[in-house]
Amino acid sequence: MTQERILVTGGSGLLGRFVVQALLGQTEVRVFDLKPPVQAEAEFHQGSILDEQAVSRAMQGCSGLIHLAAWDDGAAPDDRSYIETNVLGSWTVLEAAERAGIRRVVAASSNAVAGLAPDQPPFSLP
Repeated sequence: MTQERILVTGGSGLLGRFVVQALLGQTEVRVFDLKPPVQAEAEFHQGSILDEQAVSRAMQGCSGLIHLAAWDDGAAPDDRSYIETNVLGSWTVLEAAERAGIRRVVAASSNAVAGLAPDQPPFSLP
């Protein structure tokens, strides 16, 4: 029986690096992120969650997905970038998982994807 492989989007981020560390040694781990993971043992695919083809390539051969990627760098993004990354990016990841036949998905996030800070003006959807 072959060992399963889990894809962790955002695996180089604050939460992602701890999730990757917890998984290493238990299963094969593939990280999809803009920057390399702290753990050299994890297979790394660089890319944006907005890039359908890159996301799909990263999912090949994976049996599970932990989706943690999001816009959360502390800077106030413009409305479009915020929505594209946190909404459309997540949509892209979940659609790619469905196409790849990945049936086990965990999605987690911080409050950064749920809304802007209280001192930031609200944005309107197109």
